[in-house]
Amino acid sequence: MEVRHQEFSPLERLLSLFTRMRAGEGWSVVLLCADVFLLMFAYYLLKVLRDPLILAEGSPELKSYATAAQAGLLLLLVPVFTWLYHHNGHTRERSRMLQWVTGFFSINLVIFAVCGYGSVSVGLAFYIWLGIFNVMVVALFWAFAADSYNVKSGQRLFAVIAVGGALGAWAGAKAAGALNASLGPYGLMILAAVLLLLVAPIAKFGQSLIPAASAARQRDRKPPPDNAWRRGFSLVLQDRYLLLIAVFIVLINWVNSTGEYILASYVVEAAEQGARTGEFASEQDFMTRFYADYVAWFTLAGLLLQLFLVSRLFRWFGVGGAMLILPLVMVASYGLIFLIPALAIVRLGMIAENSINYSVQNTGRHALFLPLDREAKYVGKNTIDTFFYRFGDLIYGASVFVGVTWMAMGVQQFVLFNILLATGALAVAAAIRKSNKVRVRDNLSNEPPVVAAPIPDCVAPAGGLTRFRLSPDTFMDPDVGDALSYHVQSCDGAPLPNWIRFDGLRRSFILKPPPEQQGVMELEVIARDFDGLQAKTRFRIIVENAESL
Repeated sequence: MEVRHQEFSPLERLLSLFTRMRAGEGWSVVLLCADVFLLMFAYYLLKVLRDPLILAEGSPELKSYATAAQAGLLLLLVPVFTWLYHHNGHTRERSRMLQWVTGFFSINLVIFAVCGYGSVSVGLAFYIWLGIFNVMVVALFWAFAADSYNVKSGQRLFAVIAVGGALGAWAGAKAAGALNASLGPYGLMILAAVLLLLVAPIAKFGQSLIPAASAARQRDRKPPPDNAWRRGFSLVLQDRYLLLIAVFIVLINWVNSTGEYILASYVVEAAEQGARTGEFASEQDFMTRFYADYVAWFTLAGLLLQLFLVSRLFRWFGVGGAMLILPLVMVASYGLIFLIPALAIVRLGMIAENSINYSVQNTGRHALFLPLDREAKYVGKNTIDTFFYRFGDLIYGASVFVGVTWMAMGVQQFVLFNILLATGALAVAAAIRKSNKVRVRDNLSNEPPVVAAPIPDCVAPAGGLTRFRLSPDTFMDPDVGDALSYHVQSCDGAPLPNWIRFDGLRRSFILKPPPEQQGVMELEVIARDFDGLQAKTRFRIIVENAESL
């Protein structure tokens, strides 16, 4: 169903600076953006508590064991989530799963806080819980988003919605220190629990505001299959597309974690050398300043990429094509590090890698699920973004242990190892791109816009001011959820004179021909969809002496 005779609101004009919009989509985008902002804000409030609580109870080695325990527990939790979805969460109420899961984690936080106030040690349990909470709730939010928008609208809008998550992470990290000083760690847990309770209602309201032409189609309720609890892993292992995504996530996480290990090795060496020469007050001082600057740069770069480039990359290369960018950067980055093994090069490469990982790659990963059915969006995505994500952490730790302890590998050998892993990730990304094209093509056909109503000629007085607007029905796009952009050019190829102004968002012309101007100018109006397919129509501007009108 196409939305007709509707103009952009001021909010939608603002959002159009960052992505292609359709009239009526603005408030749904803002609400889901605010929703993921709250979610990430709450997570980063909790993240600052994680290390102090566990280190107060044990050693740094305990953190490594806790990371392994997260992957083990997810082996048990994925079947529970799958059973819950098939028995209750696959109804037409799309926010049901989000409501139950965020409610469950909110109750967990209250229990942690009560135990903490009662002087019960919660550090280890909270560390494990937070690692599971992060991947599971974020995966569920994006499954809900993929289940709310259709393929065309999701490809356009996910980049803007993801900005809310980036801003929430930044704001939560900034606010955590001040709030911890006033509320204490267990007060922060209570605050995060309250914020989590707001996520599902805001998501439900935002979903209700999505225009019909931008919304995902409703699916009929299906009875749960036999042994529904086993569907999580079997769904991923039996579907080549989902399996490719899972392998890609493992490889990317493995490369990135190993890259952080390589960076840390160079940082420690530089700190020790600087401390010996008296260049730094202490090793700790250098490392603290280095990592503060490093995190600030890749966070800022990631936010700028999210705002201004991600949506355009999806339009230029498609969602599947955008998945090639991060492994390409990884291969080039680690190749340069191998040739020029210097801290400045490693730092630059990791800033590029992390900024692309947290913007282009993360948003694209969520958008890969848009053309899939509901079970794949919820069960398949949750399995991949929880267990397989944490499995990447686990296998990284094992590879570093084996490489250092048994194989006596140096830093340069790990750089070579990362080049091989990144090359493998690039091959998997190419396969994902090919498979994604097939899924999108099967989900919908991409047809070019058509001219529905010819534009009448316009008569403008020389020396006067004329304003007119194209009808919203001038062009129509047969593809549900697509959005058009409008451009004007002279039919003879010459640049437009400066007395012709065109606003593509409003589809409006402002004509102010000089007094001596007379004659006829033929213009061509072009409408392009998100994938670059276009339609054209022509009309004439007839400039006449004001006295003859």
